[in-house]
Amino acid sequence: KGAALNAALTAATGQGEFILLLDDDDLLAPNAVLTLVRALQAHPEWGMAACDAWVVDEAGRARDLRPVPEVHPAPALRALFRGCFLLQPTVMLRRALVRKAGAFDETLPRLVDYDFWFRACRLGALGPVHLPLASCRRHPGNAPDDARRERLRSAAATVLRRARAIPLAEAFPGIEPARALLER
Repeated sequence: KGAALNAALTAATGQGEFILLLDDDDLLAPNAVLTLVRALQAHPEWGMAACDAWVVDEAGRARDLRPVPEVHPAPALRALFRGCFLLQPTVMLRRALVRKAGAFDETLPRLVDYDFWFRACRLGALGPVHLPLASCRRHPGNAPDDARRERLRSAAATVLRRARAIPLAEAFPGIEPARALLER
């Protein structure tokens, strides 16, 4: 999947200020792109904007609403340590942020987006758009079986091992004064 995402980024090089990656089985509301573009234009301090999403079954029936949490740079990093709360089609990124964050890791068998979100959230603020503008389809072809679960566990361990290299103070601003008090 990383190779396909990198190919999409390469194909989009030089075209426009914003990037949104959409898998073939995910859907966007008719006003999704315009709404996310306007949110980023209204908030130049945001490196990316994420909207709420519906998880839908193979027939397109809504099963679960996944709201994007109220996050900003450091809280977004903290939230990612608890799990990947960003669904790929919900996130629009500034092209400049994508360039800084680098390519998707083609060696990961799964969770290439989770790995990318850690890098992107370190470089730019994540702005929430509290509207369900995307739908992520869940169907037997993307439901985890035992083999997929093992690949997910392995990829998650790799992503989190890399994330542990993030300086603690970056993910938890204000921790240094607290640490100093504890060391007295």
